[in-house]
Amino acid sequence: MKNAKAFRNENISIPRKFILDKINSSGDGIISILEKENLPFVPKRTYWIYDVPNNTKRGGHYHYQLEQIIIAISGVLNITLEDTSGIKYKFTLEKPNEYLHIPMGYWRDIFFEKNTILYCVASEEFDENDYVRDYGDFKQLE
Repeated sequence: MKNAKAFRNENISIPRKFILDKINSSGDGIISILEKENLPFVPKRTYWIYDVPNNTKRGGHYHYQLEQIIIAISGVLNITLEDTSGIKYKFTLEKPNEYLHIPMGYWRDIFFEKNTILYCVASEEFDENDYVRDYGDFKQLE
C-alpha cells in the first residue's frame, strides 16, 4: 500500500491501494483530503452507493476507458479485479482514508458488507458504450 502522494511516479496501469494522510482536528474528528495531487486523472463524475444488503455483489462489468477511485466511506468492500490476460487482484477497503485506483481495462466484482458506503471518483462521464457487462464477452477481449 502506497501513500497517495506517490502517484506522480507510479505505473498507473496496475490497480493499487493508496493511503490518504489523516489530519486530526483537535479531537473534533479526522479529515482526509483527496486532492488533484492524489489522483491519476481529472474527475468527471462522482457517485456513492449505499443501503446495499449484506454480502451483495455489485460491479460485474469492465470499462474500456474509464478509471475509478473507490473508497469505503464506512463499512467494508471486498473487490476482485481481473485483467484481460486473466490475472486477478483482490483488495479489501475498510478505512475511509484508503482508496483503490482501478485503471481502465479491468473486470470488477465488488462485495459489500452490511452498512457499507462506497464512494467513487470516475475519470469519465457515463457512457454505456464504455461497458462490457457480460463476463463471457469480457473473456473474449485481448
